Amino acid sequence: MNSTATLTISHTHQSGTLAEGTTRGDGTGDILKTHRFRWSRNLGAWYLPRSRDTFANQHAITETADALRDAGHEVTVSIDDEPRDIAAVEADGAQRSTDRADALADKADRRHAVADAHRDRSEAYLARFAGGQPILTGHHSEKSARNAQRKGHDAMRRAIEHDEQARHTDERAHAAAQHNELRYNPVTVAHRIERLEADARKIDRALNGHTRTLWADPTTGQRQVETTHPAAGDHRDRLTARLEHLRDQIAYWQGIRTAQVENGQTAGYTKNDVQAGQWVQIRRQWREVVRANPKTVSVTNDVYPTDEARRKYPMKYPYAEISGITDTAPAT
Repeated sequence: MNSTATLTISHTHQSGTLAEGTTRGDGTGDILKTHRFRWSRNLGAWYLPRSRDTFANQHAITETADALRDAGHEVTVSIDDEPRDIAAVEADGAQRSTDRADALADKADRRHAVADAHRDRSEAYLARFAGGQPILTGHHSEKSARNAQRKGHDAMRRAIEHDEQARHTDERAHAAAQHNELRYNPVTVAHRIERLEADARKIDRALNGHTRTLWADPTTGQRQVETTHPAAGDHRDRLTARLEHLRDQIAYWQGIRTAQVENGQTAGYTKNDVQAGQWVQIRRQWREVVRANPKTVSVTNDVYPTDEARRKYPMKYPYAEISGITDTAPAT
């Protein structure tokens, strides 16, 4: 059965991509699920996962709207692709993580309480067997004793199940509580800046056009070159907006990184601080520097038994992972 109401697929950076106006039994559920939408009881609407504070997935939205129209539904599409302030996005994300941690902690407490109740019930049923009291076969108490034994075992089994569920929920609550701390870990921040800068370079190449050599003949020197022309039209407009947003993100996280270096959370070492023969501390272990590369430091690889092999096949780490430098081998 098709709905006569108009369905709306909307996108904003604050709310993400939502599909609203559906009703139970109108045939939209299966279509939306096929296009990766999920139902949210909190929102009272369908949503596209991971669409909040991102640019609209034009292809997914158009494909979903077309599928709904093909099924006889009237659909309107509304897209506002204006990004929000980065600090506001981070504040909202931190609050959501805190709320999620609190909700999961409450849920874990409820499951622990249910497990305790089942355990108490089990102990009450099995109390009659304290001290090794057996079931007296043929005695008038046999039936009630076996019922008590069965109910006691069932209650204990349910207690164990709820304890396991509570333990799992406790772990999820702990992970949610740590999310904000981990997100602003200095190493994580440094890696995020590198990733954002790589994304910005990729978009810049698409805007300006570029060439790349696919292969070269070693004898003649002839090269097969692939040319990508500069983006144009609506595609160029979308790429320009994304590049501007990326630069805002880079500026925000570079500010965070600078503050972390200034307040001593991280040393902020670079290639200029490291030389071959020095020792660097990485992940709480001291390792000798084999080579200082432009973006990584090569250190001895302790999985090999000889010093020659440890230097020949070094391990590489980003400079952001270095927490200390010394000129001599630290005492072990």
